[in-house]
Amino acid sequence: MMRLTVHLLLLCLVAGGCATARETSVMTQDDLNEVTAQMSASLAASDFLRDRTANSPPITITIDKVENLTSDLLPPAEQWMLMARLQGSLPLVDLRRTKNITFQVPPERGPLILDAGYQGQLNLSPIHTHTMTAVFRSATRVAREEGRVAGRVDLYRMEYKIFDITHRDVQWTDEFMFKREAIGGVHN
Repeated sequence: MMRLTVHLLLLCLVAGGCATARETSVMTQDDLNEVTAQMSASLAASDFLRDRTANSPPITITIDKVENLTSDLLPPAEQWMLMARLQGSLPLVDLRRTKNITFQVPPERGPLILDAGYQGQLNLSPIHTHTMTAVFRSATRVAREEGRVAGRVDLYRMEYKIFDITHRDVQWTDEFMFKREAIGGVHN
């Protein structure tokens, strides 16, 4: 898996086709939607869920807050809202229907997420069988032309893991990468 990830990252860097240049290199909701779609496909094809059907015993996965190791500033409420958006995304709602698996944020975080402006429906059951962690990382590269900053590239890596809460063993893990380019000064 790591070899494939490195090859994809190199392809992104060489081809330059993984993102378009713009004024900011900060990740967007579209980036997160794309990662969620890729994550859902990976999860559905995994050994963890491959043989599950809509009639399988239910699995409820409580999603932990994002561990944000990127250069993007994400206040705690925004980190929880990202996970709420993830659990409410269409690819994960589809897994609920086809694999009898539900994603939720911890029930005690519901008020914080709603106060931050989240408009979707929250699953807040106190019963869960698994937990999911998410770690977001980034690396920044600054391009210079004639002694001045000409642009910036942020490479993002998002790693997800699902653990069985009874045994604390990893049931599934994968990581997803993308890059964002910006034209302009360092403040972008």
